[in-house]
Amino acid sequence: MKLFNEKDHIDLDGDHRLFTGVFQVSIIAPAGTGKTKTNPIAAELTDLFPLYARETKSSVTVVTMSPVDQGPGITGDSTYTVPVSFTYRADTN
Repeated sequence: MKLFNEKDHIDLDGDHRLFTGVFQVSIIAPAGTGKTKTNPIAAELTDLFPLYARETKSSVTVVTMSPVDQGPGITGDSTYTVPVSFTYRADTN
């Protein structure tokens, strides 16, 4: 889930585009399992998106700009949800 998005032109021709935002994933596990089920998934996301990692495909380069952050768990009637998020920047030409 992308929470916000900004677009800037940082070259004179207007060809370059800069997008910044927050990428958030909600990890949902059955109620009563708590962090036993969610922590390994959050750790895997941390490994997949290390700080300042650069991924390029075609003309888009995405950089992880903040460490993956695990928010507080939310206990529901039948689920336990943990939000995990990081900020990113994407450059296109």
